[in-house]
Amino acid sequence: MRISDLPPGSSVTVPAAWLAERLAEEAEPEVLTTEQASEMWPAYSAETWRGWAADGLIGGAWQDAEGGPWRLPLASCRSVVADKQRRGQRRGEKGPRGPWAGRKAS
Repeated sequence: MRISDLPPGSSVTVPAAWLAERLAEEAEPEVLTTEQASEMWPAYSAETWRGWAADGLIGGAWQDAEGGPWRLPLASCRSVVADKQRRGQRRGEKGPRGPWAGRKAS
């Protein structure tokens, strides 16, 4: 039997330890440090995340004290990464440069 086979409003009994393990596996922090963000997205260093936060590129990012560590909302980090990847601006990638950039060969 699958969970989807149960009627709406059904109750299921599971061991508390099992449930705690499953919840711990799936839990993600809602707020990250710059170090945690760089671990989740290795293409971007902690220094890069700090710079983006200081430049206001990460919506809702804050510092508890001036010069203190940045707190980055996970949803905003995901949005920034998606935007950077759409634009192809991952670290180390170089786009076309010079007067011929973007032109097709004839």
